[in-house]
Amino acid sequence: MALTGESKYKILYNSFLTNTKNYSDFINVSCVDTYNQFGHGVLEETFKHVSYEWGNIMNTGMNIVGVPDEGIKRLDDKYLILKNSITAETTNLQKQLPPKASTLDKEYVKKVLLKYAKKSWDTKRRFVLQNLIELRERQISLTQSVDKLNLASNLVGGYLTGTSTNGMVNFDITSGSSISNLKSDVANVANKLEIFCSNVRGATSINYINKLSYPNEYLFFIDKLMDVEIVRYVDSHKDYFNADKLVQYRDNELINELTKERTKYKGGIHKDIMVDYRTNILKFAIKLLNYDVSRYNNYFKFIMLPEKLEQIKSIPKTQHNYEVTFTRNNSELSLVRSFFTSTVMGTNNKSYNSKIIKNITIT
Repeated sequence: MALTGESKYKILYNSFLTNTKNYSDFINVSCVDTYNQFGHGVLEETFKHVSYEWGNIMNTGMNIVGVPDEGIKRLDDKYLILKNSITAETTNLQKQLPPKASTLDKEYVKKVLLKYAKKSWDTKRRFVLQNLIELRERQISLTQSVDKLNLASNLVGGYLTGTSTNGMVNFDITSGSSISNLKSDVANVANKLEIFCSNVRGATSINYINKLSYPNEYLFFIDKLMDVEIVRYVDSHKDYFNADKLVQYRDNELINELTKERTKYKGGIHKDIMVDYRTNILKFAIKLLNYDVSRYNNYFKFIMLPEKLEQIKSIPKTQHNYEVTFTRNNSELSLVRSFFTSTVMGTNNKSYNSKIIKNITIT
């Protein structure tokens, strides 16, 4: 007589919901933190290309954010370009030196810019790498729940045992209202997740390169070129509040270092050019701040990402058991075997389904 019984999918659904919330919440927090601290350009370079963003949830194709591809390498390449520009004295910050600047002034500015470029590259690289590692972990936690749901959507289940055929038991799930309700509730969560992820990809699309004349200086220096006195010069008075908020996360350390007065014992620039050079730097910084302020609403205006995130976070855990009956049937052992194999080994394609840590390389 075939083994029969009942199974409940309540725990699996709630696990999927929790992982979806954790995944989307982390993406939102990491985007906001990166933008506030380091400027929007770092976000744009990070998400310029992604992999493992497509797959299916209960037999329905769904796109998520995915894992950024070669974001670290792009930062490395941009840093080398900036370093070469500083050495060649062709950066805008070097061009802004007043005509009276001497060779000593120029050499000092070059030395400071090289130091800050390297420091900025290292800091941003470490920050982005840590975010990518955690994003990968959150995504795999989510997709492992998805993979289990996908097995149920095929009306198949199973478990490992040491006493059955090849160590596995396969059973058929009875189709009915419980499975239909499970699919419907999962689809509700998945649709909201896809909308949120689509908005993230739209918000982080590459744009700064076309909008700014000196994109690499913006990329590596904006967080150290912010001063409260430039807030009132942003393009629109409506953006004063947003600009002030951004500046609070950053500082004017590079401005102060570049405009330090030269003394007998310490490097710097001649006192006669200090005021003019500082003014020129601030004018440049205003252009950089204007670009960053233009992206502010994506992350803080409620109808944008915050609303899409809230739609996910407001979904309550289910009280339904999604109870189904099952009957043992070894005719689908190959499907069950494939499922358990993929949970251990993963797969090497670019889908987010059936992945483990080693399948997703962060370059």
